[in-house]
Amino acid sequence: MRQRHPFMGKSRLRVMLAREGLELGASTIGRILAKGVRLGRVEPCAFCRGRVRSRRRRDFNGHARRWRYGQHLKEFKAVSPIGKHMVARAHARATAHNAERFLDAVCAEMPHELLSVQVDGGGEFMAEF
Repeated sequence: MRQRHPFMGKSRLRVMLAREGLELGASTIGRILAKGVRLGRVEPCAFCRGRVRSRRRRDFNGHARRWRYGQHLKEFKAVSPIGKHMVARAHARATAHNAERFLDAVCAEMPHELLSVQVDGGGEFMAEF
């Protein structure tokens, strides 16, 4: 039944099997599917959608450490109070070099002359400015 309906999980398969006269619990069907996936006889549901990823194990050195969830991005944004034109860029780090590149982009993309710059935070931007 799973080969005919590759996207169905244990709950939907339980209903379809009940219609055919086979009464099994959803947990039992889940265990059967898990064993079939483990033995390579059944494809996992996520495989059909193209989302199978191996689970990454963390390196354990004897001390507790937080998980790192992906990459953090820093947003650079400039808004013109006159024309409401906005220029935005995302960078991996907020460095003076990235701020300088962003300021060059703002000067190139704004439809009018840049008169002043207001920076919040900004300690790391002092090198280039």
